Amino acid sequence: LKMVSVMPWLISIFLVTGFRTATAASSIENAQKTYSTRRDNVDISNKYQPARYPDDKAGAFFSGVFSDNVVLQRKPARPVVYGVVIGASLSTSVTVTVFDRSSRKKIMTSYSRVASVVKVDEERSTAAGGLYATWKVFLAPTSPGGNYTISVSCQECVNATMKSTLQNVVFGDVWFCAGQSNMRLPMHFDTSRNVTYNRILNEGKYGNIRMYSVAQNNQPDGGYDGTDLDIIPPPPERQPWGDFAGGGWLLPSVGTYGNASCRMGLGDSGCTNTSHCCTRFSQPNDDWIYNSVDQFSAACWHFAEHLTDKMEANDESIMPIGLISSSWGGTMVEHWQPNATLNSGVCKNSSGYDYSPWQNKRWDIDSGALWNGMILPFVNMSIKGALWYQGENNVFQCHDAGDTDQSKGGRKPSGGPFACGNVGDSTGYACMMRNLVLTWRKAWSAELNTTPEDFPFGIVTLAGGTSEGHDNNMAAFRFAQTGNRGFLPSQDMPNTFSAQAFDAGDPCIHFGQCCANGVDGQGGWPCVAGEGPYTQQFMGGIHPRVKKIVGVRLAKAARALVYGDSKEVWTGPVLVACSVSAREGIVLKFDRSLLKDDTIMVLDHTTTAIPFTDDLGVPFNPAILSLLQQLGPESPMEVQINGSSGNFTDGVWLPVKIEPKCAPTGEDHPEPGTTGCNWNYTTSTRTPGWDEVVIRLGGIASQLMANITGIRYAWNDNPCCPSMNRLVVPCPPNSCPIQTHNSTMPAVPFWATINNNGLCDWISTQNGIRVQEERSRKRINEPIAVLQS
Repeated sequence: LKMVSVMPWLISIFLVTGFRTATAASSIENAQKTYSTRRDNVDISNKYQPARYPDDKAGAFFSGVFSDNVVLQRKPARPVVYGVVIGASLSTSVTVTVFDRSSRKKIMTSYSRVASVVKVDEERSTAAGGLYATWKVFLAPTSPGGNYTISVSCQECVNATMKSTLQNVVFGDVWFCAGQSNMRLPMHFDTSRNVTYNRILNEGKYGNIRMYSVAQNNQPDGGYDGTDLDIIPPPPERQPWGDFAGGGWLLPSVGTYGNASCRMGLGDSGCTNTSHCCTRFSQPNDDWIYNSVDQFSAACWHFAEHLTDKMEANDESIMPIGLISSSWGGTMVEHWQPNATLNSGVCKNSSGYDYSPWQNKRWDIDSGALWNGMILPFVNMSIKGALWYQGENNVFQCHDAGDTDQSKGGRKPSGGPFACGNVGDSTGYACMMRNLVLTWRKAWSAELNTTPEDFPFGIVTLAGGTSEGHDNNMAAFRFAQTGNRGFLPSQDMPNTFSAQAFDAGDPCIHFGQCCANGVDGQGGWPCVAGEGPYTQQFMGGIHPRVKKIVGVRLAKAARALVYGDSKEVWTGPVLVACSVSAREGIVLKFDRSLLKDDTIMVLDHTTTAIPFTDDLGVPFNPAILSLLQQLGPESPMEVQINGSSGNFTDGVWLPVKIEPKCAPTGEDHPEPGTTGCNWNYTTSTRTPGWDEVVIRLGGIASQLMANITGIRYAWNDNPCCPSMNRLVVPCPPNSCPIQTHNSTMPAVPFWATINNNGLCDWISTQNGIRVQEERSRKRINEPIAVLQS
């Protein structure tokens, strides 16, 4: 790197030797020797999508990750711009010039960065003449805001007069959102969409948020048909409707939603604003045209929306937020990370064996293909952080924690907490998730002072009802997503954060009475478009429509852990200790420091049904029915009776009723620090037991106390409404019983084992380390008669 100072405030000259990914080319090539054996015998033209930059026009151009309205990362990071030269020579250089158009003093400040040597492909000539070359320029760290124009021109190239320009550029925080269909699901299928659109339309809000949707791009290692994996072509043409908007960086607009007459299916009725007129389109009335927000990722949007709302509520400067959505439905975690690491064997499958080819690919997408096509083109761009919502298509890889027979294909149900992998022994999705975070961080931070090497990384745990048919291991999969802790950050995944979604499944499974429009008592959850502004489902309940919950929870965690808001409650109650005794019952203690100014409430149970089957659908012994009636209704809280071994899965698991506590009265929750649940109104202090939840067993059930060997909470696919038929009755989001009182954040699912002294000796939320030794359980009493069989 050579730097020559020309003017202290104006110009610095950089010698650029190439892109950050080029330096590792030889090592990656060596590590990919086995990759060719993983390809299907399919015509690759059916699998890969050409993404070459057009070379029929000479000049200097920006990569397609940039366009008008782009958000570049604010200081202290060095923002980066990069692109191609079509028609280059070996002596070609480029000049990037930045103009600040927002100065109130009308003084046009500018500076230039000159890349005097670029990466020239001496073997690739272009249709416009000359050679193909790439360039990259580091800009000065810049405060948030502005209205900048950035242009690039080339010297010693075929068309030295051709200059490319980006207009209306701002600096702010750039968040990269990625994953499969639940990250891709657009706002059109979100139940909170109209609230957002009305705020944009009537209040002028969220103008600080800008969006970029990445075109699906499936690439083999090295690129297909001469594709340069560091560069993508100019953004596709703007599409007026559908789940991909195109058009590059878009400003928030509600399009024809702004025409109330059109929105209600009554035509334009004298429409004068052409951007809101709908008569020239043949799409259904609720497909609002040119609504850039309607077409964008709902989870990603709501994250930025809530950050903006918090900035406004706290009288902070409203900072620009750039959102990049890079997602593809039905994909696996292996598709989104490089084969160089996958093939090195860094992760084994959940059995501890090497992954078989069928386990980490699908017919049209090889492992690593989306890393190549939808991640690599962005890693030279400085960002603030990343958000990840993926995993539904990896749940099938899980299996019983004690089963090491790979021939079962990872499909055996009802494994223990580690059924989907263990960070400690580098297995399963737990290892894959950690590896993805590490790989992305290494790639994005390769250049000094651009993206930090430990940049923030938010992860969404899977929503209820989205397991793709493998629901018995959903809780274990969420445990694996969070590095075997249940929430983030964890010891193995520092500077990460998580959003729980186990209680944010779609209220209705699929069609049926629950989805019927106009049926009384549906709670506002119809699943098909109708006369009112209903939010229809997309492919049923596997794509929950309540994405605002996901985005808000991600934003709360980011406010606390990334932006330093010490008052933000960013997680629900986290179990730290528990005890079992005949006198006090089961006492659960939660982390006081994480509750901050909040307290705990326990909602009454959503069902009064008595369970007749266990979590696998196996009928209980009829002799247990009287016991089950005393234990209470179906419940997310379960106790293990007569467990014995370290694999967590033996014994009998029975549901138990949790005592309601501080249940809401219908009034708004009080603000933190005032009067409310668990507060002493006289002294303004918390009352004893404010951080505890108690379970009491009476009658014959009390005889179980000495035989309880484990406790778990919310440890199944859709735990909040057990036994409820969601084909008929909707299960509202955020309805699991244990929550924070003011912020209504759900308790983190947990699994704990009980030792001979009646205390928890392993708690999933505290360490996530597999219990290696066999726990010999000394029985205080003999098992009660109804359980002997």
